[in-house]
Amino acid sequence: MRIPFAFIKSGAAVFDPATLALSGWWRADYAGAPWAANASSGASLANGNLVTNGNDPAVGATQNGYAPADFDGTNDNLVNAVLDTTFWTTTAGSIVCLAYMDTAAAPTGNTWDDNTVIRNANSNQGLSFTTSGYTGYAYDGAYQSKAVACATGAYHLVMMTWDGADIGMTLDSAAETTAACGTLTMGADAINVGANQPATDGIDGRILELMTSRVKLSSTDYGNIKSYVNSRYILSL
Repeated sequence: MRIPFAFIKSGAAVFDPATLALSGWWRADYAGAPWAANASSGASLANGNLVTNGNDPAVGATQNGYAPADFDGTNDNLVNAVLDTTFWTTTAGSIVCLAYMDTAAAPTGNTWDDNTVIRNANSNQGLSFTTSGYTGYAYDGAYQSKAVACATGAYHLVMMTWDGADIGMTLDSAAETTAACGTLTMGADAINVGANQPATDGIDGRILELMTSRVKLSSTDYGNIKSYVNSRYILSL
């Protein structure tokens, strides 16, 4: 199979995520809200921008010349009013995030209270970050979750997937780990980026890339995304 490539600032040819079936895609350069959507072979451009939801994240320190959205850990968060059922399905979906977390809070014991990178408004599913690392969580009649340890103070790439049987979590170059999770109960809610369900606390860190998909992205897809972010942002994940 021919792997699609694109050219970045360095002139090097790398994998182009625009070829993936992404339902949402936001990436650096961030210049303040609204955070513009990017086009892909999915409907990521049509599904719209991330817009102000209280307090906007700042423009963060650049990585290879690209500015991330820098969330302050207090009240910064963004919203997309398009329903979660547009970004994910009850039996398949993916979230990919490239972020640098400055600090982490301890888990609260309730997934919906943990500081969350992206979730639907009622926190039926999402991706959070705490001192336990990244946790992918989803509601299939009860809350199911899978955590992967991740340190603060550096950029890391994480992918959460679900397929009606499991939640899968992949961090950097580690192998995927899974936890059982059935068909999701989704709330037909808006998408929130940066804050927990009560919207009383948020992530403290910088996001360079955020992707969603209505399909379970494969390990090959993840490897290609990793190659892309390593090239674009000069990382070694």
